[in-house]
Amino acid sequence: MRIERGFTLIELIVVIAVLAILVTTAVPGFNRFVAHERRVSTVMSLVHALNLARSRAISSGRYVAVCPSVDSRTCAGDESQWDAGWLVFINLDPESPPEIDEGERVLLRHGPVEDVLEVTANREGFNFRPRSIRSTAGSLFVCTRNHHNEAIIISYTGRVRTSARYDGEPVACD
Repeated sequence: MRIERGFTLIELIVVIAVLAILVTTAVPGFNRFVAHERRVSTVMSLVHALNLARSRAISSGRYVAVCPSVDSRTCAGDESQWDAGWLVFINLDPESPPEIDEGERVLLRHGPVEDVLEVTANREGFNFRPRSIRSTAGSLFVCTRNHHNEAIIISYTGRVRTSARYDGEPVACD
């Protein structure tokens, strides 16, 4: 007697149906997870850049600026361009909004963020000043399509914090 191995057509259809159900329930959750991780990664990259600027201003005794950049070489000069990337540089002539001039050393370049994010600010750039002198205060807003938005708030002392609320309300993006 010969023993046949394999699946019957009905067994194969049942396995494919179960697999289809599992995939359709897992994919939306995975998409939410990816969007969440992109937002967290962008927020942490911005917090890192701002903290780097603050610490370098204090340690070097010079002004250090953070500005949006679309080409990783110059400041964009527009508060709505932050999702195209940003720069951290030593600002020898502490102009506001900050602009990179000849001889000013770039400390950090960050390229564009994923297209599901929008990063805006209420400033064209941030100047961090040495020796506890008042710095440029303001906020950056990281927004996602699923409305899990976050604010990065910079105080006059240069302290950086994040929050899901801004002015007592959930962060709203236009």
